[in-house]
Amino acid sequence: MFQDVFIIGTTGKVGRTLVRQMFANNDVDSEKHENPTRIIGLASSSEFVHDFQGIGSRTAKGFTNGSMGGRKYYGLMEIFELMQEKYLPSRQNNLVFVDATTGGKELLELHDEIISESDYGIVTANKNPLVLSDFKTFNLLTKNVFRYGYRCSVMAGADAVDFLRDARDLGDSLLGLEACLSGTLGFITTELHKRKNFSDILNDAYHRGYTEPNPADDLSGIDVGKKITILARTSGFDVNLEDVEVESFVPMKYLLEKDPEVLIKKMQSFDSFFREKVAIAEGKGNVLRYLARIDINGDKVKLRIGLVDVPRDSEFGILSGRINKVKINTDTYNENDPYIVSAPGAGLNVTARNIRRDLLWQLENRIAI
Repeated sequence: MFQDVFIIGTTGKVGRTLVRQMFANNDVDSEKHENPTRIIGLASSSEFVHDFQGIGSRTAKGFTNGSMGGRKYYGLMEIFELMQEKYLPSRQNNLVFVDATTGGKELLELHDEIISESDYGIVTANKNPLVLSDFKTFNLLTKNVFRYGYRCSVMAGADAVDFLRDARDLGDSLLGLEACLSGTLGFITTELHKRKNFSDILNDAYHRGYTEPNPADDLSGIDVGKKITILARTSGFDVNLEDVEVESFVPMKYLLEKDPEVLIKKMQSFDSFFREKVAIAEGKGNVLRYLARIDINGDKVKLRIGLVDVPRDSEFGILSGRINKVKINTDTYNENDPYIVSAPGAGLNVTARNIRRDLLWQLENRIAI
């Protein structure tokens, strides 16, 4: 039995990497894999290709790199309706949609339609449907853990989401959380202490694929704000992105440029600003970190994020590069013995690998290899 997959966002960096990994690791080969995953559809922002018998590597490569076109579409609901009309009547396998986009309202509507009007699954690395929805819709989307996988929305798929989801179901109440949740900003703060210019570090991070498509989303703090909102909601708190107290890495008024390359050049004006920040922190024996917190007092919850300096030898001070860390306190894991997850929080290969991991959770009759 195959697991059929329709991947949306396959011409983006994450989508291309995911498709490449799936073929390179023989996920799609029923002769080499006990749990074959068959790609039956690929979609860019305006075109898609599909083959219910499975898309081959040549077609997949051509479509994802832009050398091969597909069928035009004018709304993602067209794709869902096609699946309902053409795929469903002869369906023999479970179908999972993968959201590898950074889309907003339209993707939320698609997620809602898939979960509400079909029994298909979703695996998403896209944070937006999880934070643009109200809390009721968030719970409806994520209620069935075997139909909706969203681990890759935080820490590129490390176990923060899984732990908090399980803790909630176990009645192990969240008491507090601290985290460095941006691999991008972790990389930047680490490199700043190597006496490098901020703008050069940002340029390096962008071209390595560590940043969001527009680095302004990282520097604004909004990306971290989305992640801390997702973690708080996963723990059962009715919060919205607007509830997060955000201190941006760079003041918001300097982040309006939409062209990433132009934005990076403009960041040269902050090189001396960050050199001074580093000097002040190091003068106290500290290092810079971009820290997120969930503070809980009774039934009240406070979410805040910002650039702080922390002792060099502290839990977050010892972090290096893209490594993310979350420190969680619950009824079971108290302040003296917290639950800690530490893992790379950015990178295309890591994210794609963990999307595939979420797909494993939705395999019917999964067999160990």
